[in-house]
Amino acid sequence: SWRAALLGGAFQFAYTFVFGAYAACLLLCTRSLLAPTVAHVFCNWMGFPDVDRRVARRHPWLLAAAFVAGLGAFATLLVPLTDAALYT
Repeated sequence: SWRAALLGGAFQFAYTFVFGAYAACLLLCTRSLLAPTVAHVFCNWMGFPDVDRRVARRHPWLLAAAFVAGLGAFATLLVPLTDAALYT
């Protein structure tokens, strides 16, 4: 349907925009193509997260803990791992 197509397109545009902004930030912070290239390769390799409903029903706390741990690791490691000195 048109509605599903528009919602799917909007969702894909949104996460592509966010990743593009992240890749640009990596490029500007590290002053190297290595970091955004590695991030892009990793993103392509992992794909978009597919949250299985069976796991969510059986272990919702596990998904929540993994989400919080991932956000914490990202927030903690973003600045130290984007130091330009690491890439020169």
